Amino acid sequence: MFLTDKLCYLDLHRTGSVRLMKMLKIKMPDGQIINNHGRARHEIINSDRLFIGSIRNPWDWYVSVWSKGCDGKGFPYNRHTKKIFFSNLGFKINPIYAPVLFFSQIFKPIRKWKELYSDNKSKKNFKIWLNMILKERIYDEGAEYGLSSIKDKCGLYTFRYLSLFSKSTNFLFQKNKSLSYEDIKNIDDKNNLIKVFITTENLLPDFKKALNKINISLEKNESDFFSKMKKINLSNNREIKEYYYDQETIKLIEQYDRFIIEKHNYVYNN
Repeated sequence: MFLTDKLCYLDLHRTGSVRLMKMLKIKMPDGQIINNHGRARHEIINSDRLFIGSIRNPWDWYVSVWSKGCDGKGFPYNRHTKKIFFSNLGFKINPIYAPVLFFSQIFKPIRKWKELYSDNKSKKNFKIWLNMILKERIYDEGAEYGLSSIKDKCGLYTFRYLSLFSKSTNFLFQKNKSLSYEDIKNIDDKNNLIKVFITTENLLPDFKKALNKINISLEKNESDFFSKMKKINLSNNREIKEYYYDQETIKLIEQYDRFIIEKHNYVYNN
């Protein structure tokens, strides 16, 4: 999160957020970088700041998350490749499921996960990984996504998006209730904090648009500098997303991240 008295940037994993943080800090040096990838506190949510957030093409997001794991880094890699006990077993979300989550950690196929993160050139590994995080092993990452009310309708990316950008996350954890696609759309219409989205595909123009909302402009020399700034925190030697997907996995993302795809007009080849 990047915070000033006028602006709050909420940084979703693998959406160019490290680069954006650097750009914001250069332009607004008095701003604070706090709580990376975390939700805004209640008093910030209720302020009159402009909320901005960064997003990415869903198909590319999953490749980026997986390939970062192949470098031995990132949030799913750290959760998939070790057993998680007590701190993330969902007691507060739904105590009934704590035993299920406990045994899912006991029998978590850590060797299999490590194998899937062993080669970022492997189309086969990516396909198996994608099916495991979206369908077969949803509890392995921890309690939140696996116990959510949207797990049957939405993928991990959409869950992370709604968790970070919503005023309240109570709707994500309604006991014994599965939300429909229309429920999710209606809740997001009323509950989303973000006034300007910055896309990795259109980062600099979207960045200018966000700053204009708080009456800050970029000089030409600043625009030139930012446009030449190297991308930061890249995965090592990954291929473009088209290398990894086939028709089955393209449709898998269409199904599980339909909400983001439709809301932000994403297509596979945009």
